[in-house]
Amino acid sequence: MARYIAGMTRIRRAHLGLAVATVALYLLVSNLADFPILDTEWYADATRVYLILGELSSTQLQLYRTMLAVDFMYAIAYAGFLALSVRYFALEKLNRPRLYQVGAIAAVFAAFFDYIENVFILVVINSLPDRLAIADSLGVVTTAKWVAVGLSLAVLLLAALLAGVARLKQQRAANE
Repeated sequence: MARYIAGMTRIRRAHLGLAVATVALYLLVSNLADFPILDTEWYADATRVYLILGELSSTQLQLYRTMLAVDFMYAIAYAGFLALSVRYFALEKLNRPRLYQVGAIAAVFAAFFDYIENVFILVVINSLPDRLAIADSLGVVTTAKWVAVGLSLAVLLLAALLAGVARLKQQRAANE
């Protein structure tokens, strides 16, 4: 296994490392936050934000803060993994730079909105029991994050499907 990894290109090693980091950080985030969190909501207005946070104990709020610290690293890992996955299929297998650009830019925007979301949540948590106007913006930022994640995943799926079809066509042509 070590010999196989050593024989990989630098970009492939980075891709593998980001895949492992994404899974590990996802598991850590999931285990830290075994209670309702705002990050997984499609859209939460200020009322919903304070309803969810109001149901959490002080221990859960502290765990949420810790989870958000891990989520900053997770955003980098999943965005990098998505961008390199799209790169593999769109550039290396299909030679479609525009497809790669759309998927990679969407992944970067997902991480960007995830960062803003995390900062907003931390500000809101740290201001409790006071209510801040920033809570109204949280749902918009979270929705923007999920749209960017969805777009990046859709481009990845499209590139993988197109690469699969291209490979099947090559195999059929070789067999004829």
